[in-house]
Amino acid sequence: METFKSFLGGIAATVIGGLLVFYILQRQGFFDKDEPPVVIEEAPKTEIEEAARFSFYNPKLRFYETGDTSIAQADRVYQDSFPQKDVRYINWELEIQYGKADTRRPFHILAIYTQSNGEELSRLTLDTYADKDWDNSFHNWGWGWTEPGNWAKDTYTVALFIGGNEIVKKAFVVY
Repeated sequence: METFKSFLGGIAATVIGGLLVFYILQRQGFFDKDEPPVVIEEAPKTEIEEAARFSFYNPKLRFYETGDTSIAQADRVYQDSFPQKDVRYINWELEIQYGKADTRRPFHILAIYTQSNGEELSRLTLDTYADKDWDNSFHNWGWGWTEPGNWAKDTYTVALFIGGNEIVKKAFVVY
């Protein structure tokens, strides 16, 4: 008989709890008739959204030093460490691959240079593109000074972003 009373007590508690939850949901309008959904037409894709849908893979990031003018790719000396007394601009070169482009696809590459303490040194945005029928491309830019000796001895990191997504990050040293 004790078991039966406990059983009935459990059922009563469950029913009362359910009624209480029902009452609360009803007071908050949970069971009110739904209004028809408002249809919002999709806005045209922005260039960044398009770039985000344009899949890049196998990014390769390399560094090289220059003065204030660019040098041909064949003349670049790639390295991950630079002597402080000689270094001027430290440039990054990004090689990326993607599926064959069916049209010219513009995109931006955001480059963020940070010091070893996490302090941001520079933030640059390169406007570039993947042309029709390309399946890979090289993109480069740099930051620094015309005269050598302005870089502090430190380890720096360059993070590159396309369409808001970090695609590659790599460090270099100025010694």
